[in-house]
Amino acid sequence: MARQPQAVLKTQLKDFDLFAGVDDAVLDEIAVLSRLRRMPAGQLLMEQGAPGDSVFLVVSGSFISVLWTKDGRELAFRTLNSGAVIGELAVISGGARSLSLYAHTDSTVIELPGPDFLRLIDTHRPIREALLHSMVRMIHDLTRRVHELRTLRVEDRLRAYLLRAALDQGPLVPGMVLEHAHSHAHVGDMIGANREAVTRSLAALRTEGVIDYGRGFIRIIAPEALMADNLQ
Repeated sequence: MARQPQAVLKTQLKDFDLFAGVDDAVLDEIAVLSRLRRMPAGQLLMEQGAPGDSVFLVVSGSFISVLWTKDGRELAFRTLNSGAVIGELAVISGGARSLSLYAHTDSTVIELPGPDFLRLIDTHRPIREALLHSMVRMIHDLTRRVHELRTLRVEDRLRAYLLRAALDQGPLVPGMVLEHAHSHAHVGDMIGANREAVTRSLAALRTEGVIDYGRGFIRIIAPEALMADNLQ
């Protein structure tokens, strides 16, 4: 895709925490180096095992990161929404991509070449500090997920997953509908459970009056019932 006008990219870059501490001159510099890409749902953005030569900033839409096992199974790892920074670890380490990434919905990303990204974090302290904070949050998130997998029942892992998905959309409001389709198989991959267990747990939460669901939607009826105090 052709490069977008610098002013358009600059406006979009301002929405990312990674660049919150830099001045307009630096944003102008980044905009010159970047390009905008539009991705239809289902399109591959980056492939597991490929060189890490670019960093991507999610402007709109959502992506699913996928791990392919040696026996060819696809395991959904996490969902990344607008505001996410993708691919920075492979660029920093100089290694290959550890996961594949697919557009879950029609999405838009800003692509920044890896060498330029490395130079920016080396020369601009606010970007470097924001990146460190982002990595710490990532470690905390992974630690929490490991804890959930080892200690919580499937139903409680499902509650935690639904709570995070709802919070990603904004304030918790009774009756809110999760924007993106969450298939039972996809949810199972995300919480470490098989499809049948997810189906049983969803049915149990509906019986409790916590959620309602149908083909392509999940409605949160009682957000407070998803909170940590209700996990066993």
